[in-house]
Amino acid sequence: EAHRAAEVQNFCAWLRRHTDYAPFSPIAHWDTIAIIYELPTDAQSWWEYNKAWLRRSSMLCVLCIDGWQTSIGVRMEIEFAKRIGMQIIYATWNGEGYELADSPKPTA
Repeated sequence: EAHRAAEVQNFCAWLRRHTDYAPFSPIAHWDTIAIIYELPTDAQSWWEYNKAWLRRSSMLCVLCIDGWQTSIGVRMEIEFAKRIGMQIIYATWNGEGYELADSPKPTA
C-alpha cells in the first residue's frame, strides 16, 4: 500500500513539473495522515470525500500501476466520471516519464 502511495506522489509531482495540470490526489494527500491518525483507508470510507473532489475537477487521471484494474476505488471513480461526462485520461510509465492517453494501454 505504501508503495502505491509513493507512486501516486511521484506521478503528481511529475504532472506538476511537466504539464499545466494542478493535480490533486486523495491518496497522495491523505494516505500518510490516515495511517498516522488511524483513519480508515478503504475506498468506501472515502467515497463521499472523493466524489466531492471529482465534482470540482476538470478530469480524472488514472495512474495505471499494478492493481489499478482491480482497485475498488479506481473503479468507483471511473464509473462516476463517466456518469457525469468527465474526461478520463490514463497514465503509464514509459521508463523516462509518463505517457497520457484517452484509453489504457493494453497489457501483455
